[in-house]
Amino acid sequence: MTKFKVYNAEPAPELIRIIEEDCNKSQGLVSEIIIGKNLGLDALGCFNPTNKVVILDLESIVQENGWRKDGILLIPSAWYACLFTWWHELTHAYQVAMNPSIAKFVKLPSVYEESAHSVAYERLLDYLDKGHNLPKLSDMGYIGERMNTTINMLYHNHPSIARGVDIAYAGGVMHVEALHTVGDFSVKQIQTLCQLIDAGDKHLGIKVDNNYYASGETAYNLYYEQYENAE
Repeated sequence: MTKFKVYNAEPAPELIRIIEEDCNKSQGLVSEIIIGKNLGLDALGCFNPTNKVVILDLESIVQENGWRKDGILLIPSAWYACLFTWWHELTHAYQVAMNPSIAKFVKLPSVYEESAHSVAYERLLDYLDKGHNLPKLSDMGYIGERMNTTINMLYHNHPSIARGVDIAYAGGVMHVEALHTVGDFSVKQIQTLCQLIDAGDKHLGIKVDNNYYASGETAYNLYYEQYENAE
């Protein structure tokens, strides 16, 4: 049974389910999960090889804006960042198990960080490919509470925030125009994607009021391709 310690920030039931499922398969590589907010980390999460503890800071995860800068909508960005962080730190647990000598490093060599990023992207893509829906805000625990507060604060001055919520729960996570910032996508490539969405391929994305939005799987496939090409 996975041990959990929670400090002032309830995790989403879906996150708990994923962690427990992964830990059952990892055969004791992780002994405890600490989840909270403002835990004093300089990162979204970490793995302590000494006591095999993974720490996830949900407030840091909520504030992470790397993917939002590239066009991912508010709620999917926070939720997927949470899952990505867990899989990234779990990968470090596997890395230490396979090569105990790296446990001495305060900061792992870049090759291990890059590998953890790659595995986390693959796990996220697999999760999306299996059709897992974005949890309701009420089912996202602390992340949902923070998203709800942000939406309520911005609603009157930024009506598009509410629109983004509707689009996210309809299956869109990124405006296709943002593809220009993600990678080297031509106008023709984007037009082809829009045509496929028009043809009814909701696996690729959705159309709302003549605007096109890539699905989670499509968006993160593009992120993964960009990451792989940058290596």
